[in-house]
Amino acid sequence: MKGIWGFVLGGVVSTCIGAVLLPACAHDDSTIFVQSVLAPQLVTPGTACAYTNDPTQPALDEGLLDIAIRNSYSAAFLLANQLVPRGDPSAPQTETSYVNIKGAVVTITDAGSGALLRPAFTSNASVVISPAQGSTPGYEAVPNITLVDQATVTSLGTLINGETHLLVFTKFFGETLGGQYVESDNFQFPIDVCNGCLITFSAADISPACENLNCLGNLSAMASASTVTVPCNGEDFAIDCSACKGPPGSPCNPICIPVPTVATPTLDAGAGGG
Repeated sequence: MKGIWGFVLGGVVSTCIGAVLLPACAHDDSTIFVQSVLAPQLVTPGTACAYTNDPTQPALDEGLLDIAIRNSYSAAFLLANQLVPRGDPSAPQTETSYVNIKGAVVTITDAGSGALLRPAFTSNASVVISPAQGSTPGYEAVPNITLVDQATVTSLGTLINGETHLLVFTKFFGETLGGQYVESDNFQFPIDVCNGCLITFSAADISPACENLNCLGNLSAMASASTVTVPCNGEDFAIDCSACKGPPGSPCNPICIPVPTVATPTLDAGAGGG
């Protein structure tokens, strides 16, 4: 019996040692967490997004993807690191509480039914988050995380009428400088998908020579038109047709339907003669 218990205890000790030697087995949802999904800035066309580590910058409660403009949806996240500093400048002890974010695991579901629409996939990242300072976490923006890929958009169909409502779950992962594997909470973010709902046509865009919405320009209104601004990521907020204008017949550049001409009535030369 003594030999049996010795074997069992030895196995337990070996397992624990294995867990210590393999930090990748660690699982911790509180070391790093998702603070928010950052809202895109309104900028002049062609200007890239620029996010900071400020936790008070504007955030989104939900996303909006217009498939008439883009065939995928990417988001910028603000992540937080709650690890406290461990380095000691007065001793040969290096700082190990920085976290290197390597990517995120994304899962797409239908918001109504909860049905899985896309098997989990990985969106790569490369960002380092500083340790906490006192009770304040270290923050860092993680841009360009793909939440809805082109394959998912294709599977949704044309969406000519109405919208599709998605619920996307995102879990970030990485390692501390000390080699400990860490994961964030599984962050839930709703995204609506539409077809043409973000495209706008201003008075300066619409030619009066057409009876339909168009983006051919109105010379009489252009002089008073303000400078066009667009969301830096091409998502979430309205976009003027002039900023996404494509070939004739594309969603931002509808083909003009000319205003019908009214024929001027002519007098019959023989009418009214006595």
